[in-house]
Amino acid sequence: MAALKCEQPVEIAKMMYARIDRLARKEPKNGRSLDAVRADVLASLVLEEPRSAGSKALIQVAVPITALLGVDERPGQLDTGQLLPAPVVRDLMSHPGTVFHRLLTDPAGQLLEYSPGIYRPKAEVDRFIRTRHRTCVMPCCSHPSRSCDVDHAVAWPEGKSTGTNLGPLDRRHHRYKHATKAKVVIADDGTTTIETRWGQTYTTKPEPVEEPPF
Repeated sequence: MAALKCEQPVEIAKMMYARIDRLARKEPKNGRSLDAVRADVLASLVLEEPRSAGSKALIQVAVPITALLGVDERPGQLDTGQLLPAPVVRDLMSHPGTVFHRLLTDPAGQLLEYSPGIYRPKAEVDRFIRTRHRTCVMPCCSHPSRSCDVDHAVAWPEGKSTGTNLGPLDRRHHRYKHATKAKVVIADDGTTTIETRWGQTYTTKPEPVEEPPF
């Protein structure tokens, strides 16, 4: 954990706190304390509007590929030395603009291969996905796709950031999918099938749209 401190004139600080508190009291706690909800609300207010924050923050994390794919729970490591639990690293993967650089090394730590990869799909693909599915693809979920995460059916980097491997999931269902290891299959026409770990299968049909830009 880390603490973030901001010093403001007292009247500004009071107004900031009042807004955070007002929003936090409207949120479901889900087992969190009110202070924890306030902290989450503050993070959302800062991170969900990057246009007003200048350049995007650079967070460098070294992480085993097996942890990214959910094969194991080996932690990632920040460039400043702190360890990040594997679920936290996988959550960071879902953030818009995430970029991965693969550095393949030999047992002695010498660099063998370097190849950058982009987790976030291109803008035109993103628009296509959100047009094809107007809401989250999880059954009975009406969360608008415009504010959903665009999720990979086959986990990146094994699965590519293309329209035949992407679908919108709201943040709650995105986390549910990873936590329960639900299997997602996207057909060429965008029909999305979700199979839960308990054997239940759900299918979501897409909206008719023009040919995908890929």
